[in-house]
Amino acid sequence: MMSQLLKFVNVVAGLVMNNGIPVEPEGLKLRGIDEGVTTSATRLTQVTYADMVAAFMQHEAPAVSIQQENNRLSALSRFQEFLGRGKDSPVGPEFGIDFPKFLADFLAEGQLLNKSAGTLANHKTLLKQWKLTWDRFIEANRPFTRLCDALEHYCTLAKSANPKLSKPSLALAAGLHKNYITTAIKAQRVKAHRVANVTVGLGKLEVLLGAPPNSLTIFAQKDFKLPSGSSSLYPSEYAQKLLRLSQTPYALVELPAQLKSEFSELVKFKTALVTAPLKRNEAWRLRPKKDYADYKSRFEIVSPDGKNYAPTAGKAFGFVSSFFGALKSNGYDPENFSLAYMADMNLMGEYLEFMRERGGSITNTVIDCMMFTQSLIFEKFGFLRQQPKFGSRLLTPVPQEDWDVWCEAQRVQSIETVKELRKNRQVKKGRVTDDNIKDILDRNQPITALFELRDNMAEFLNRNSGLISFRDRLSLERDLLLVRMIIVQPLRIQMFRIMTYLPNNKGNLYRRATGVWAIRFKPEDFKNENGAAKIIYDVPFNASFNKLFERYFSEIRPEFGDDRPLVFVSFNRSDSPIDRNTSNLSAAFRRRTRQFLPACPAGFGPHAVRHIVATDYIKNHPSGFEVAAAVLHDTIQTVLKHYAHLKSADKHKVYQKYLESTELAWSNGS
Repeated sequence: MMSQLLKFVNVVAGLVMNNGIPVEPEGLKLRGIDEGVTTSATRLTQVTYADMVAAFMQHEAPAVSIQQENNRLSALSRFQEFLGRGKDSPVGPEFGIDFPKFLADFLAEGQLLNKSAGTLANHKTLLKQWKLTWDRFIEANRPFTRLCDALEHYCTLAKSANPKLSKPSLALAAGLHKNYITTAIKAQRVKAHRVANVTVGLGKLEVLLGAPPNSLTIFAQKDFKLPSGSSSLYPSEYAQKLLRLSQTPYALVELPAQLKSEFSELVKFKTALVTAPLKRNEAWRLRPKKDYADYKSRFEIVSPDGKNYAPTAGKAFGFVSSFFGALKSNGYDPENFSLAYMADMNLMGEYLEFMRERGGSITNTVIDCMMFTQSLIFEKFGFLRQQPKFGSRLLTPVPQEDWDVWCEAQRVQSIETVKELRKNRQVKKGRVTDDNIKDILDRNQPITALFELRDNMAEFLNRNSGLISFRDRLSLERDLLLVRMIIVQPLRIQMFRIMTYLPNNKGNLYRRATGVWAIRFKPEDFKNENGAAKIIYDVPFNASFNKLFERYFSEIRPEFGDDRPLVFVSFNRSDSPIDRNTSNLSAAFRRRTRQFLPACPAGFGPHAVRHIVATDYIKNHPSGFEVAAAVLHDTIQTVLKHYAHLKSADKHKVYQKYLESTELAWSNGS
């Protein structure tokens, strides 16, 4: 075994050797370093057993007994004798990636020499302690914070010793792809399937380059894995509620035949150019199929012609799926389901009770479902109201001649029910935005948490670009761009999901003639197109984004292999739209906040960014409601509604300052 290891050490011909151990050639200097100047890097390259013992005596020996100290030194001495090393010998691969092999050979020789089992066990324990001592020494003295810098340094040393050495030959000898060293030095990443085991490969490179043990593998051992950011972290009450509800799904995934047919008729009614003999006061806009980024199996439901789809139909499907899922849970026969059921206030009452019992309250989403139903039976224009045939599909059929009167009675009752629920304050917010970010919102400048998130992600990529897998690297690059963009333009995540880029500059993300990049959307693209979004949204980024976008679309985005014009995509093109539909893009953002924002271990979704940005600006600009509304692309009324408490708190601060000054004057006898 020992001969095989030493043979491997010599595999790259021409390296300067000393008793089989590669060492730095005498007089070798770093580029750009004057003769006679010694850097921490060169000192680390020449570290000896005497240096390791000195580190032990300084940092560890004072904490152990004299006997333990002697035992440690004795075990190391025996190990050095076995290796043929002296106190001035450089520490080699025996304390690097191949430590287990050298230790096994040492213990095997001990058995041949009839050493007792107890002695061998003690040596094994003590040498493992020396391995930890060495690891701590390398960690405390490593001169590089990035793998690319360390590789470049040690390759330079080896190249100086043997000019014929090439990076490809070194990489292949270490069991890595031939381009691994070159791409890693450039802070890039070769594809994951080309590297069987990065840690082992780097350990072999340490031997081949004469680098100190662990000087390269330390990056892989400590940094190459992404932080866990486990999705099982649900510490908040709201998040625990979401987890509990997700374990008992109720909404319909597929609509039964009759209901599906009726819903298809509704979509065509809302999107057709001509609706005669029916009348319509509002149409659903259509978008081309190429822009669709939700579940593929659901496209048929929201498309009237197979070529286009209606985003509003997706929202309507959610209402229908929820309402009839609740009825199915209550024992009703799905085969008889009809859209007419939604107009029946007795059944709507059951739905309200089901949702309140399930979620603990009536949410705004449930109210939206009721208002959707009201539109179906609206006078003159309602899809159901204009078709008396639906009366026969109710649980208690309504004659055609009574249909119009019945619809109006149900509509009025629905309107009054909504008014009463709101009057009695029984309607609650479904989404608790600030549950996990209370500590962040309490900061004087909450937006600094977003800066921390951005900088931590960028630093991780900078330090670990040559270590994390190809897909992890690309996904992290993509998510970092999302974080950068949403800080500057905190739109709803839906807008980032549908955002397009086209080289001809006709996408939502485009480059202006001045060279700066900007985002533009039409009013109908927004959720609140009848509110704040009545004008075209066209907002530029500052010039610092120019290179970010250029690099993303030239180096990062093409690697996903997705030919759609969407800015944010993933590797997954199956029916499960991981990282592609709104909910999963939100999940990706939440995962990054768990991974890279220690101040918020539970993480938060992208909608919380809007809350953080608005809170920060209004906190620091008490009259800044109008600016906050513009940044969020929302109405000032909505911003006042949600952030009035900050205005009130600001007034309290004025009073408290007055109180303090008055009390101080009173105490001083003024």
